[in-house]
Amino acid sequence: MQRATGPARIAGGLRFRFPAEAGLAGSIYEKPVVWVNGSAAPTGAADAHESLRKVLGYVHATIIEAACAHIPVTRDRLGDDGLIAEPSIRTQTRHVLTTLVGSPTPPGTT
Repeated sequence: MQRATGPARIAGGLRFRFPAEAGLAGSIYEKPVVWVNGSAAPTGAADAHESLRKVLGYVHATIIEAACAHIPVTRDRLGDDGLIAEPSIRTQTRHVLTTLVGSPTPPGTT
């Protein structure tokens, strides 16, 4: 994961960016990707994730829909070390990763 240098901020302190200048489009072209929505806001950060989906479409990433998830994480679910301590969240996250790893690799994306 690459930390953002700009304002692209995801709930829970996780930050990502799409460094077009570093060739993101070529690096994930037709490769499997997932998103995890960690927002505990009432809207679920719907606009942010709709925008993310658009960007992933623009760069022709292969979204593994079965692995995408909304797993709300609030501050009270973090341990003193800043890691997620809640077993149910860890189980849901494990499912996302297992589904991603088990997804078929699109042709030509070795």
